[in-house]
Amino acid sequence: MPQNRVDIYPDPNRRIWVGRFHDLKERGKRPPKADLCTFDEALYTKNRRRRRSDTEILSYLRPLFEEKRANLIEELNFIPEENIDNILLADAIEEFNEYNLPKYSATWQRSLKYYLEFWLKELGNIPIKSITQKKILKIRNKMECKNSNKNRYYSGLSALLTSCVLDHEDDDGNAYLDVNPLHGLNKLDKLPEEENYGIALNMKQIELMLKNSKAIMNIRKSDPDKLQKLNIIKNKDFHLLIHLALYSGARGDSELIKLKWDDYDGKKLRFRKTKNKHERICPIVGKVKAHLDSTAHYSDSIFLYRDYRRKWKKLVQKSKFNFNRNLRFHDLRHSTVTFLLENGVPHMTVASIVGHSSAKMVKHYNQIHPEHLIESMKTIDKRLNVT
Repeated sequence: MPQNRVDIYPDPNRRIWVGRFHDLKERGKRPPKADLCTFDEALYTKNRRRRRSDTEILSYLRPLFEEKRANLIEELNFIPEENIDNILLADAIEEFNEYNLPKYSATWQRSLKYYLEFWLKELGNIPIKSITQKKILKIRNKMECKNSNKNRYYSGLSALLTSCVLDHEDDDGNAYLDVNPLHGLNKLDKLPEEENYGIALNMKQIELMLKNSKAIMNIRKSDPDKLQKLNIIKNKDFHLLIHLALYSGARGDSELIKLKWDDYDGKKLRFRKTKNKHERICPIVGKVKAHLDSTAHYSDSIFLYRDYRRKWKKLVQKSKFNFNRNLRFHDLRHSTVTFLLENGVPHMTVASIVGHSSAKMVKHYNQIHPEHLIESMKTIDKRLNVT
């Protein structure tokens, strides 16, 4: 269903109700805004004798909104435009960031913002109805990056235009766009991606990473006791994150970071929010179980922070791996898949453990190490050694 634009919304930082006047918007500009009243003024009746209900709050705010609107019309000397059909790209991006972006994971939110800023810079603040697939493909094909990155930039803009079809409408109730011009990409225009684009760590590298993750924060004797204790807690927290990532093959931002203690019953972890929208159960045994059981509960969440990028960067630098590109947190997932396959776990079982939608995805992540291939060939040689 199309999503109506909000006229009145709260600003929690200033504790103010704000009015946004879409019908007074000028071409190429954002809708004007005006403060209506404080939270307390809307919440309580005169002399704070009684709390208003949600319906009463809206009834209180609506006359204030209309009063501000009348004042703005007078101040701006506003004359409605005859043609407001062309929604500009900057306006579409602003509404997408407000209404649609929060639905995505934190990592994808950062990426989408970056992609949309790129397209705004490349295309300029043009009407979204003037965007064509041919125009976008021409820019995409000139980009100097991997095909996988080019595809993500294209998908980012496509997500915006899809929201203009499904979620956003003008003042007359018409969708911003009738169709997404970037849908239905011709086979010849689709860019093939590398079949194996991740890095899989071998066991020595995994052991080194686990060891280094225990002391990611430096603890100095000269530091105050509180700081030393805090850094000890941070080290344990980050070490558990790396340990659990390698054990479960779970995704970072979208799965591990969102885990709560209610998701762990002492025998298994329940990943409720996954990429493919299906719940996943991960049995917890051995050292990982002991690690989880010995971890203190500082909050409802298992992990203390929402962003571990700095610690991860520090861990990679400390481990001194010599790869042809920077190691990503997602590469721990590649490492888990590869380790399971090298040890004879069936493809469908691996898919179930790490949450792949099909066994085909397992192949996409799999990178058998050369030393394992050698050992496998030695095994075949022994089996074929018939006397």
